Amino acid sequence: MLQNKIDFSNFRKIVYQRQGFSELAITYGYNKIFSNRIIKKYKMGIWNIHPGYLPSYRGRHPISWALINNEKRIGISVHKINNKIDRGHLLANTCVLRNKNDNENDIKDKMFKKMKHLLIQAEKNYLKNKIKKISRGTYYKSLHKGIKVKNPSSFKFQQLFNMTKSQEIYSGIKIKNRYYKKIKMLKNKSLINKNHIFLTKDNKVVKFFN
Repeated sequence: MLQNKIDFSNFRKIVYQRQGFSELAITYGYNKIFSNRIIKKYKMGIWNIHPGYLPSYRGRHPISWALINNEKRIGISVHKINNKIDRGHLLANTCVLRNKNDNENDIKDKMFKKMKHLLIQAEKNYLKNKIKKISRGTYYKSLHKGIKVKNPSSFKFQQLFNMTKSQEIYSGIKIKNRYYKKIKMLKNKSLINKNHIFLTKDNKVVKFFN
């Protein structure tokens, strides 16, 4: 059983292999596509822990996109992979609840607490053949270059808040050649057009800062 094989106390980045590198491999945070030749080396295949619902949040940065999309529940999935991005067969999924001020690391911390039980459920489903082929769904582009906002006034406050939260642990969002990791709402409209202060599409005064 998986619960007796994996040290979940240090479950941040894993490539787990069981019984002589021939039965099962489990990956998390591994941004490479395996060839069919590699996948076939494992009797039970390679299972990936994906920090997003599949197939709704395929791609490299599912947590960031879930924050941008204002999701209140952010999924985590275990799937048996094939040689396509975030495809294969779904073995199990669950979700974590997003609090207003959560950034990506906060969401990951919540996910890590659920990984052990999710993998155990995935193993049970696999043994009972309770698996589901993952459809094409939605693939979100990579955000490795960050988010650039040309005109904050084109967005509502919640949209700007979510984008900022999604990039808080990275470089922040880029506005007029500057990067910002924080945003807050102000009451005084007379401050508009001063440094780092803008009026949003829904008529909110906001300040960006670090």
